[in-house]
Amino acid sequence: MTQTPIIQPARWSRNGVRIVVVPGAELPRFRLEIDRRLITDPFVATGPFASVEEAERAAEIAASALGRKIPA
Repeated sequence: MTQTPIIQPARWSRNGVRIVVVPGAELPRFRLEIDRRLITDPFVATGPFASVEEAERAAEIAASALGRKIPA
């Protein structure tokens, strides 16, 4: 199987919440990277997620939990 390359650009980034590809995964896996200055809730789900859609939903939830509005 082909592995995901180590370095991947962010697939989505807004207001300190980024969706990135998990490096070295055999299948595409995504996770959230959240600016440490914004984290107030240690229980915000950051992944891994099996699809971009799942990761986007989690990013929206994380942004609302952080008190941030993610523009459409």
